[in-house]
Amino acid sequence: MSAQPNVDNLSALAAEVKALREEIRRLRESTPQPLVDLKAAALHLGVSTRTLRRWVDANRVPFRRVGRTLRFPLAALNPR
Repeated sequence: MSAQPNVDNLSALAAEVKALREEIRRLRESTPQPLVDLKAAALHLGVSTRTLRRWVDANRVPFRRVGRTLRFPLAALNPR
């Protein structure tokens, strides 16, 4: 019994794992992030809505304007 087939199997599995990791990374990047409103973002960050509005004015937090409202990507908000 030769060790070569096992090495070939491991190489094939390693290549498959690498491809799957790349696919997962691509899917994570392409999946839209959930957006939350001002009140939920402030609660998540542990600050007041007034403080969060100040941070928006100073571009200290990522946000989007949807019409006249502010929306925040929850995944990008790091609680202090």
